[in-house]
Amino acid sequence: MSTACSSTPWATTTASTDEDDIKVRTGLRYPAGPQQLIEELIGMGVMRRRRDGRIDLPDVYRIAFGVGRKGGVPRAAG
Repeated sequence: MSTACSSTPWATTTASTDEDDIKVRTGLRYPAGPQQLIEELIGMGVMRRRRDGRIDLPDVYRIAFGVGRKGGVPRAAG
């Protein structure tokens, strides 16, 4: 069961085990700050920063999130 916390932008989920109930925080820590969101996604391994400063979002995430392509190597036709 998920419940939204009034003082935080994320929810907590209670996961039951044989021994105890464990509360797990879900959601983003910084939903209003795009730069902080990018840093959080990089920290989680969803994105990575290239040496030249560009951000790399693998296709598996890009397609799932509905994010379009911005340059890079053209896709093969067919």
